[in-house]
Amino acid sequence: MNFQNLFEKLGLENARWQWRARRWDQAVERWRGNLRGERQRVVYRNKFCPQCRTLMDRDDKVCPNCGARVGSWHVQAAGRAVASFIPGGSTVTGTLIFVNVLIFGLGILFGGLGAIFSPPNIFIKLMSMISPAFLQGQYWRIITYGYLHFGWMHILFNMFALKFSGDLLEEEVGKARFFVVYTLCMLGGGVFNICAAKMNIQYMAGASGAVFGLIGFGAAYGHFLGGPRGEALRNFFLRWVIYALIFTFLVPGISVSAHLGGLTTGGLLGYLIENERRGRARQERIWRLANRICLSASVGAFLWMLVYLFSHTT
Repeated sequence: MNFQNLFEKLGLENARWQWRARRWDQAVERWRGNLRGERQRVVYRNKFCPQCRTLMDRDDKVCPNCGARVGSWHVQAAGRAVASFIPGGSTVTGTLIFVNVLIFGLGILFGGLGAIFSPPNIFIKLMSMISPAFLQGQYWRIITYGYLHFGWMHILFNMFALKFSGDLLEEEVGKARFFVVYTLCMLGGGVFNICAAKMNIQYMAGASGAVFGLIGFGAAYGHFLGGPRGEALRNFFLRWVIYALIFTFLVPGISVSAHLGGLTTGGLLGYLIENERRGRARQERIWRLANRICLSASVGAFLWMLVYLFSHTT
């Protein structure tokens, strides 16, 4: 489309309209250029090792640098295509933020503008952690609770903390380990909450258990790593630990058990992952498997929840 020609045909030939048409044509051309660049990025017929980021020939099955097995370049191209439509989708942190915001947006879609301050009742009853319901067999809650937030301030704080800590840690330990740590910390927060309040019918939700876990993980990982880089990581996350604990104990209505559970789980994982650093290449297959298990469990939890919903509404 050429706006200058279109405006001339409509009789809009004065300088003001022609200047506006030219500006719009330039904007369209820039958009087309960006789109061409994105298409080139998606269909690029080489591939990267997901572990060490070595550029490989598309037909190689094993990375020549670290020895890790690498899937088809078609799979990587499909992943890049999907990621190009998801803000921050090229990182696990960005994808987690996207999923949390998406669920928050769905709450507004189904519950109206009031969901900005509190999610719809159906979301709360199905996704949040309620200890008695979990103990009666609704096990999906131990994952879904981490993706539900009670209002815009709740999700804003958690996503800010996730972005701040997630980008740094994901770059440090890699995508597979990072997602496993995030998921296990979320599970740890849920388990602590269940143990602390077996008969408590209060609804508990939010990514803060997992985020606290990342903070604890970063502090422990940096401490055991040692050296200037380790000390910098430790000191950075220790400050966050102090802020987070003050916030936990001063603000009413917060699940202290979930926060402490995530923090403890993250600290233990920080020790574990730093200590396997020297043999990291040999452990890649185990972490990739653990990553797939955590991803399957996360998707499965939401599918289980939906099956339960439809089976009890028909």
